[in-house]
Amino acid sequence: MKNLDQTAAQGKGRILYLDVLNIMSAVAVIFLHSTGNFHSFTMTRSWVTSCFAQCALYWAVPVFVMCTGATLFDYGKKYDTPEFFRKRVSKVVIPLLFWSVFFIVFKFAKGELAVSGPPAAFFLNAFFSSQAAPIYYFLFTIIGVYLTLPVLTPLAAPRYRSTLWYAVIVMFVTQSVLPVAFQAVGVTYNSNLSILFNGYLIHVILGYLLSTQEVSAQRRYMVYAAAVLSVLLRFLYTWKASFAAGEIDYLFSGYAQFHAVLSAAAVFLFVKQVFSDDRWSARFRKNTGILAGYSFGVFLLHREILAIICRHTDPSGASWQYRLFGALGTYVITLFVVAVLKKIPGIRKLVP
Repeated sequence: MKNLDQTAAQGKGRILYLDVLNIMSAVAVIFLHSTGNFHSFTMTRSWVTSCFAQCALYWAVPVFVMCTGATLFDYGKKYDTPEFFRKRVSKVVIPLLFWSVFFIVFKFAKGELAVSGPPAAFFLNAFFSSQAAPIYYFLFTIIGVYLTLPVLTPLAAPRYRSTLWYAVIVMFVTQSVLPVAFQAVGVTYNSNLSILFNGYLIHVILGYLLSTQEVSAQRRYMVYAAAVLSVLLRFLYTWKASFAAGEIDYLFSGYAQFHAVLSAAAVFLFVKQVFSDDRWSARFRKNTGILAGYSFGVFLLHREILAIICRHTDPSGASWQYRLFGALGTYVITLFVVAVLKKIPGIRKLVP
């Protein structure tokens, strides 16, 4: 998905590593959806491999949020809050409204949505619960982040950096680690024992912090190791516990949990390290920027294209050919569709 603001946090134009993270996350999200048979448990190799893909690529959504933090946390250095919200309405709210209405009408016409109760209430329920396009729940999350940023952006001043790290550490301990640990041993965790920030905010703040300061090689390697171990733990536990129970064990499930935070931070740091120097050509940077500029449109439209591919190739969604080539094909086809839409006056603003 698009970074939702392609200006750099310091106002210096596009940033290559953020564009790369953008593209990687868009592709990873499609793979997560193409391995959706994970959510229909079967004791098969197909389910196990989808389980692994779900665990290995779970960083995709947190990285999107981290990129938002990297580019928008200090928006006050570039423009005032009214301008900030005008830009957000143009880039996110209007596309959300248009495509939600489009898919509600489209699926109603196909008989996939039935009106229940007063039409106005049906429409509002379908919109706010993302019935026609379930993945749009993420856009409501991002809008919630936007509504919160004016409260946080004053903390972008250098003197508050330790305060932000304090918030990240407390959120990680009380929201990412302790709830899972307590549940694992059968003890009820009191969620009130936490800093009163929404779980997604850990990714917003962490994205800003990691984008604006250097991390030593030793600490990066520690994050990489912790991320790999946490992903393996989640995969092995989910695999074995689900086979033992005969149904999916969702103990390790949540974007604020430790495995999601660690894997997203590891991917962010790795890509930043690899794509932050000058050895990449201007042409590569330009082409990467173009692809990244299509990512939000890919997010908006890919789910329906993937569903069409699934219906015509493997309705069960379990074959490795569909899960691999269906995802790659969806990305390529959706890129083409978005590129065409961007050429049409009036429509291009709906796939910003």
